[in-house]
Amino acid sequence: MNNQTYIVRVWLEPNPGGSSVWRASVLDSNTQERLYFWSADQLAAFLYESSDARPDLNLKKNCQVPQPILKSKNR
Repeated sequence: MNNQTYIVRVWLEPNPGGSSVWRASVLDSNTQERLYFWSADQLAAFLYESSDARPDLNLKKNCQVPQPILKSKNR
């Protein structure tokens, strides 16, 4: 079993041209790498793919596993 610990941050970002949108970031506590996501679907897909115990949530059918929009290393 592979244990992974993430700190997940989710926020509502104002959109001057319309409705506000949800954004998210994940900090891997082991590597200190931070990933940023454009949507809750991207975040969910990332967490699903990172999990050893993958319940059948039909995520693969409903959304493609995205690349994070940005990766950074905290120092």
